[in-house]
Parts: sequence; C-alpha cells; structure tokens
Amino acid sequence: TITPTLKANYFALGSSSTAAANADTTLGTETIRAAFTDRSSYTNIAYLDVFFPSTSVGGNSYLEAGIFVDGTASANTGYLLSRVIINQTLGSAQTLTVNCSITIS
Repeated sequence: TITPTLKANYFALGSSSTAAANADTTLGTETIRAAFTDRSSYTNIAYLDVFFPSTSVGGNSYLEAGIFVDGTASANTGYLLSRVIINQTLGSAQTLTVNCSITIS
C-alpha cells in the first residue's frame, strides 16, 4: 500500500464566502462532508459524484465546496484538491447531487 493513496474520496460544503486561494488547505467553514458515491476515470479525466439527501442539506445555504484526497468523515481532514466559491440555497425537501470532473493534461 502507498500512503497517501492520492484518491479523491470526500466532498464538502461550507459557509465561508472568502475568495478561494492557492494556499487554501481547508474550506473556510466546513459544514457537511460526504464520501463520493461514484468514482471513475477515462483516459485523463476523473469523474466524481456525490449525493446529499434532503435530511442532510434541505433548507440550508452553501457558499463554498471542496474536494478532498485521503480524507476521513471528519471535517478538515485530508488534502484539499479543489475549493470553489458557490451560492446554493436549497428548499427544505431538496436533495443535492454534485458531479465533478477533473482533467489532467
């Protein structure tokens, strides 16, 4: 086995609207995290999908999102691969499906 595995395994949402920067190692304020429900790749593209049920995200607002490598279910663990600023407000019965793709060239 190789440590770290360098596999993107968690996606997190947060509430900070601070601009994303190259020096970021965590989200500004992580509020929820889930393991990717599907990971696949083709040629030089990784496809990562995650589903959040309404019981987890319904009625909430999110201002940031991030992909983590070698993380655990605990907030702020693993290596931050990507962080973006978003503006997503969900109704109380809404679910959230996130589909990410990463191209290496």
